Amino acid sequence: MTKSDWVGHILSTAVVLVGLLTIGATIWLTLYMAGRGPIPPKQLSADYIGPIDPLRDLQDTGTNISVSVSNGKQPVQKLYIYRASLENTGDAPILPSDFFSDIKLTALPDWRIIAVGNSPWRGSQNVSVVWKRVSDNLYTGSPILLNSGDEVSVGVYLTASEDVAKAAIFRRDAAPISFDARVANLPSITVKPDFLTRTLPGGGGIMVNIRGWGVWFFLVIFGLYFALHLFLLKRLVTSTNVRYALFLIFIASISSVSAAEATTTYVFGPYAGLVDVAADGWVNIPPLAINFGLLLYFYLVPILMPQTIRSRS
Repeated sequence: MTKSDWVGHILSTAVVLVGLLTIGATIWLTLYMAGRGPIPPKQLSADYIGPIDPLRDLQDTGTNISVSVSNGKQPVQKLYIYRASLENTGDAPILPSDFFSDIKLTALPDWRIIAVGNSPWRGSQNVSVVWKRVSDNLYTGSPILLNSGDEVSVGVYLTASEDVAKAAIFRRDAAPISFDARVANLPSITVKPDFLTRTLPGGGGIMVNIRGWGVWFFLVIFGLYFALHLFLLKRLVTSTNVRYALFLIFIASISSVSAAEATTTYVFGPYAGLVDVAADGWVNIPPLAINFGLLLYFYLVPILMPQTIRSRS
């Protein structure tokens, strides 16, 4: 098999792969748009952080601070604080007319809500809500406009018997509070993973988070990397060893996928636009370095070691 034959086979394979990818993407996009219907899909994500026991914390400081809390005329023996947020994580805005009920914040039967107050996160797109008490376990807020990225953040002050609270904390139960709302084209409110789950990588120590325009950017960058690999490989693959050629193509594809994901993370991921990248962001450097090294190897071998190419012909 001549060099031109190998080049033809490689280019034909690349054209078939790109064609299949294009057909698959077209079918997926068609089905996705048909499934959306006339009303854009909505996404709401809730987050619950806590509890904090401020009265206990003050007692443990060793100072002579005495604090008492009462609800009306009834003293509150135990006070727990949760920080809760409700974020529009979708691309479509949620209009007040999209709500078919008030925003509800409920507590489990063994817990009692003392108060709910807006508690904005620093740096987030916070939206304030007027909360009304309905019962000991239920507060409601009027429908509001939530653009993409907008967030309702509140501090929830609760009380419960000490044995109930300790048992829940010891078992690492989910938060005793939850948001609820009936919104057009919103199947349910999703709950974000807890803080440790979000900050620690998943299985295998690798975590990938690409969405929105980042997916299209990833596909384009992968195509460019892989095409560049194939272009350089045509100078290396001149033998009749099919296994050797397929092995190099496989390595090039894995390297292209990894490098494309790392590039997309820096453009659209959590480190986009940051001058100083956090320490865990450096984990994306090795795939880029390996991909660059592989491209450099495919380019230099035919120049520096032409006898190796001839020996495989």
